[in-house]
Amino acid sequence: MTRLIYIFNLDGTLALTDHRQHILDNRRDQRRWHKYFAASVKDRPNEPVIRTMEHLRQCCDVRIWSGCSEEVRPQTIQCLVDHTLVQAHDVDLVLRMRGINDFRLVNLLKTAWLEDVSLHDRRRQGTVLDDRNKVAEAWGRHGIDCF
Repeated sequence: MTRLIYIFNLDGTLALTDHRQHILDNRRDQRRWHKYFAASVKDRPNEPVIRTMEHLRQCCDVRIWSGCSEEVRPQTIQCLVDHTLVQAHDVDLVLRMRGINDFRLVNLLKTAWLEDVSLHDRRRQGTVLDDRNKVAEAWGRHGIDCF
């Protein structure tokens, strides 16, 4: 039996980001995105979504796609190790992050990443879990269900 792949968004789905949303309001601050990404270390785990991910990992492959920048990769890995069953040595298999100084809209970013997925993995694609409507709509345009 082929294992389905489920993609979980990190920021706002697996991790609660409300505490840092205000940083993006100051559009004159050219460093706002860097500050926003740096503040991710204070995100709280979204326990129900994490439990869902852990249950799915028993029978499916899980990927975590984050709109946060690679500049906070070490901290992100530590948060995943601290709050999920993802082991540090497995992180590179599951975690994909935005490149440094890549400020594309997250729906454009993630659909670009989808184009990088192998045909074999595209055939195994299950559902995506993401908190943003624009991202869910983008997945839908590619024939992928999103919660």
